[in-house]
Amino acid sequence: MSVEIIVPSNQEHWLEMRKADVTSTESAALFGMSPYVTHYDLWHRKRTGVVPEFKANERVLWGQRLESAIAYGIAEEQGWDVKPMKEYFRNPDLRMGSSFDFVITNLGEPVHLEIKNVDYLAFRDGWIEHEDGSIEAPEHIEMQVQHQMAVSGFKRAFIGAFIAGNRGVVIERLRDDDVIAAIKSKVADFWRTVDAGLEPEPVMPGDAEVI
Repeated sequence: MSVEIIVPSNQEHWLEMRKADVTSTESAALFGMSPYVTHYDLWHRKRTGVVPEFKANERVLWGQRLESAIAYGIAEEQGWDVKPMKEYFRNPDLRMGSSFDFVITNLGEPVHLEIKNVDYLAFRDGWIEHEDGSIEAPEHIEMQVQHQMAVSGFKRAFIGAFIAGNRGVVIERLRDDDVIAAIKSKVADFWRTVDAGLEPEPVMPGDAEVI
């Protein structure tokens, strides 16, 4: 299965490309894990090609502004060389795609670095910190990272989280072939229903606004 690597010419080009694929920020919806979009809503977006305009709030805008500073700060602490990943990867056979934040270049093989700027309440309520110090990101972020590796073929990724403006956290994730197989299966079944016009059942109350 060949992977296409495309450098978007602008924001509009990037958004247009994403319409043709299930992306790494969307696949969690197929498992009922996404806080941003439901399976039913995603089905209609891909079926019609109509995506609601996203208006970034102040928290999102500051997250975007701080992304590079967080990435390079974490890289300095870890002794990594990093650079932005500006390419959009897609597998046209599976209709899976992904964008990425950064790539670590001095670990012997390329490794993804996914950056998250997380406020205190979001970390407290959505992330799991174990007694041994290990941390689990929310399900949709864990799914996002596995989807990214499914598309890119990379074997490792790190989630670099900046917590409450004063704490850096690094979570290593290895490629999980069982999870990736499950994602690919869900994506294939999703596109089958889209192509056949088999609308999924809405789930209330999450889909009330879409209906």
